[in-house]
Amino acid sequence: FASTLTPLAGAYVIGPTGNYSGFDTAATDLMLRGVSAPVTFEVQSGTYKEKFELQQIPGTNSKDTILFVSQSGIASDVILTDSSLSTSNYLVYLQGAKYITFKKITFDTDHNGSYSQQIYLTSTSKRINFINNVFNGKGGNQTSSYHGLISSYNSPIDSVLIKGNVFNNGSYGVYFTGTNSLDAKHIRVLNNT
Repeated sequence: FASTLTPLAGAYVIGPTGNYSGFDTAATDLMLRGVSAPVTFEVQSGTYKEKFELQQIPGTNSKDTILFVSQSGIASDVILTDSSLSTSNYLVYLQGAKYITFKKITFDTDHNGSYSQQIYLTSTSKRINFINNVFNGKGGNQTSSYHGLISSYNSPIDSVLIKGNVFNNGSYGVYFTGTNSLDAKHIRVLNNT
C-alpha cells in the first residue's frame, strides 16, 4: 500500500518538547510515512520507558538513511529502558529494517527478570549500525541467550556494524546464530569494550 502522507525528510526531535514524545511514536510515523531523504532523530536527554519495532521503511536506501542520536552527544543522557520484556523480549525489534544507525544512546535492561534482550534483528535486516552506544544488560551470572544484548537467530541479516560501544553485563554482548541457508553476513564488531 502506498501512503498519501508526506514522507519524512531532514531533522526531527524526540523528547518532551520535540516533534515526537518517544521512540515509539517516531517509529510509528516512519513506518506510516516512509522517507524521501536522510532523516535524523535527535533525542532529548531523558529516560524513555518503551520499546519499539521497525520493519522495512519505505524510501530507505544507501543515500536516504535513518539516524537515532543523542541530542547532547552523550550516550548516558538518553536511556531507553522497559520493564515488560517478558511478553516480547527486546527494546528494539528490527524486522527487515534497513539503513538505520543508533548512535550515543544507552540501552538499559539491568532491572529485568527472566528476559533482558535489547536489540533483536530478524528477517532481512541490512545496513544496521550501532556506534558509540552503551548496553547495560542484566547483572549477575547470566548464560541464557534471552539476556544477549544484540541478538539474531537464524536470520539472513547483512552488513551490521557494531563499533565503539560499551557492553555491561548480560549473557552475550553480540549473539548471532545461523544455518547454511540463513546465515548472517558482513558483520563487523570493532573497538567495543
